[in-house]
Amino acid sequence: NLIIKPYFVVKNYMKNLHHFASGGTIDSHWEGSQDTAVPNQVTAVGPYLTQVARLPHVVSETLFLKDSRHISTKDQDTIAARVAETVDNRTLVTIGTYLMPDVARLIAHHPMTAHYDELDRRVVLTGSVVPLRGFLKSDAGFNLGMSVAALEEPSINRISVVMNGCVLEAAQIRKDLSTATFSGMEARDQLPFSDFDLVTTG
Repeated sequence: NLIIKPYFVVKNYMKNLHHFASGGTIDSHWEGSQDTAVPNQVTAVGPYLTQVARLPHVVSETLFLKDSRHISTKDQDTIAARVAETVDNRTLVTIGTYLMPDVARLIAHHPMTAHYDELDRRVVLTGSVVPLRGFLKSDAGFNLGMSVAALEEPSINRISVVMNGCVLEAAQIRKDLSTATFSGMEARDQLPFSDFDLVTTG
């Protein structure tokens, strides 16, 4: 029997991708004098999407750039409101992994998101364990690429989180601090690897 596995494609005619930067490890750099990663002064994600990934129609907006452990409740409400009220149909939020589940649920519970189905709008939140800038072995680029692809996949939840190769529903995720991953990921993945074939070319 011929088995045809489903696939998804990032369409060249994708409408505006609105990126909201709020900091986190993905938008940090190593500061030797402090022996730790500190938030960038200017987002590195926006230029990555337009200059490295060469995505068209990207609007990158910086809300603030903070370590998520320093983001206040008011800051979280600001992220949720700005994201939920944007007019663009595809929204990518980069944020620290500590607060990612909480902010994802705030967005999901915002009154404006009740209309997302009829408006064909999707939001994906992502981040990384290693900064995008200055590290060869960073998961940031992988997570950003998968996030953009997931935004064009009609089967995923309207508000989702992309981390570690999984697409997770906002209402179900929990971060496991002992492994720096999200618990129950394999069981809750909306796009499990078993449903796809990976073919490298060129």
